[in-house]
Amino acid sequence: MGPICEETGVGGLERLLGLQVENRAWSKDLRRRNQALVDSRLAKKISLEEYVATRTQNVEDANECRRRGAALVLEINQFTSSMSSSEVYRPR
Repeated sequence: MGPICEETGVGGLERLLGLQVENRAWSKDLRRRNQALVDSRLAKKISLEEYVATRTQNVEDANECRRRGAALVLEINQFTSSMSSSEVYRPR
């Protein structure tokens, strides 16, 4: 797998951090959707078949989200370790 962000310097790090924020928001949405799915099944608003199919897709999405999150953390760590201390982005 190639790098997620081809940019170098602080701009590239900002892009990686932005992607990490987006991935965390996706993770939060996946958890919300999964809870709504469980609630729907408990209330018998959906069939078992629909629940299983949707749950299977949700598991696949959650796995992809975790994979992307791990890749981003790895790339951010590699990115910051290759930068000099004066180049590292420090939020205010």
